[in-house]
Amino acid sequence: MKNDQDYDIKEIEVDERFVIAKKEMLIVFAVQLCYTFVMLIVAYTVGKGDPRNYNFILGMPAWWFYSLLITVIFLFLIYYLVSKIFIPISVEPWIEQTIKQIKEKKR
Repeated sequence: MKNDQDYDIKEIEVDERFVIAKKEMLIVFAVQLCYTFVMLIVAYTVGKGDPRNYNFILGMPAWWFYSLLITVIFLFLIYYLVSKIFIPISVEPWIEQTIKQIKEKKR
């Protein structure tokens, strides 16, 4: 009787969707790290000191204004990534049509 665990890992066909999903996950993770890093810089540089000495922009403390501005910039970045860079992939079983869609999107 053959054991189901007796196989060569090289025989497993790599699903292209997992390769694409991993690449997109790494991009999103990098963007999130950048966002967090930039927000920490703003919070600990612009937002430090006595609140009576804060600078105000459009009636808001400068640190709050810059936080909102950075958030909007990163929202547009995420929108661009999702709409233009990331590839929509079907979760249906892998079929030739999906392969064709991915190849057309890469062009």
